Amino acid sequence: MKNSECECRCLNEVIYEMFKKSPNAVILSDKNGDILLKNNTFNTLFKGNPSNIFKALNINSKQVISELKIKGEYVIEKISLLLNDCTYYFKANFYFICLKEKEYIALILNNITEPILMAKKIEDDEAMLKKYLME
Repeated sequence: MKNSECECRCLNEVIYEMFKKSPNAVILSDKNGDILLKNNTFNTLFKGNPSNIFKALNINSKQVISELKIKGEYVIEKISLLLNDCTYYFKANFYFICLKEKEYIALILNNITEPILMAKKIEDDEAMLKKYLME
């Protein structure tokens, strides 16, 4: 085996390990949203193991796919999901990938639940403080 082939295979293994261990939920689907590959974080959050990412997120697949074909990426700044009896908030980044004449959709779900809840707590505290100061 050539040295460059070995380096390429090693690099692929490193990338795959990064994919598996990412703290973000990372998914690769076909162009219809049917999930082909998902990482450990996705499996932990989505215990029901959905087979289609658009159905799992309850979003309009036609809108996302149309944007992806035009821009190559599509972002949803805040999406809320009820998972395992808890509400989670995510930023969803979709990417269109074309490799060897096949089309794929990559999705990275960044969990933004903690900052959203913290901001809500601050707003609630400010409202309570205003109420007491106005009395």
